[in-house]
Amino acid sequence: MKPPMGIKGYANQPEFRNDLGGNSVIGMREEKWVLMGTADGNYVLPEISVDWWDLKAKKMQTARIEPSALTVTGLGQSQPSSDPNPAAKANTEPAANNGLLTATEERVPSSQAPNTSIFKSWLFIALIALVVISLVGLGAWLFKRKSKATAINTLAKTSIAPLQALKQACQSNDAQAAFQGLQAWIREDLQLSPATIATLRAKADLPLKQALDDLSTVLYASTTHVWEGEELWQAVQNYLHHQSTDSTTSSPSNLGLVELYPSES
Repeated sequence: MKPPMGIKGYANQPEFRNDLGGNSVIGMREEKWVLMGTADGNYVLPEISVDWWDLKAKKMQTARIEPSALTVTGLGQSQPSSDPNPAAKANTEPAANNGLLTATEERVPSSQAPNTSIFKSWLFIALIALVVISLVGLGAWLFKRKSKATAINTLAKTSIAPLQALKQACQSNDAQAAFQGLQAWIREDLQLSPATIATLRAKADLPLKQALDDLSTVLYASTTHVWEGEELWQAVQNYLHHQSTDSTTSSPSNLGLVELYPSES
């Protein structure tokens, strides 16, 4: 607020607080002003407006305090006196008035000095608190990041490759585990689309097809069958060997291209 000419205003340090109620937060700022008139007359304190966001209406609102009229009197009047020597009193009153005004003018700024000191103290405390909160937040972020990296490393160390899992299932003659290992191997290593055992069977050689059919018979049969996983594991190894051999023989270096400039015989 800016007081009009002829009015001096002195404000204390504003006080801030938050009122929590329901699903809303109300921020409040309280200021106390001391107004002093320097001359007789009528004055108007300016309007005070505060913009705020209305959550219900979802738009900006403005709260206003209307202008206030202020009348200052008595500064130019002299009180009647029974003093027999009014001239002497008239000579002494200006000095007294000057001393009063000087004391007032000196007293008001002096009252601001503690407020300034308090403001600096609170500002220093706020800066320290901000630094501490920043350090705590940084430490929490680093700890979370380290924990996540540790968890990923632990998972990578403890996880078993799909082909290794399939081998263990075959060696332990566990048909259900072998079926799950096949699905993981098709999806992650072979990367067939769609990632199903039927897709692998369409691309497999005869031994692997037979081994896959035997596994399906054991899994979906109405009676319990004994399943030997050695045949499936051997078929998988042969399939991988043939795939590696085919990729090697199909490389450009083994195509046997005709020489561009054949030598004369």
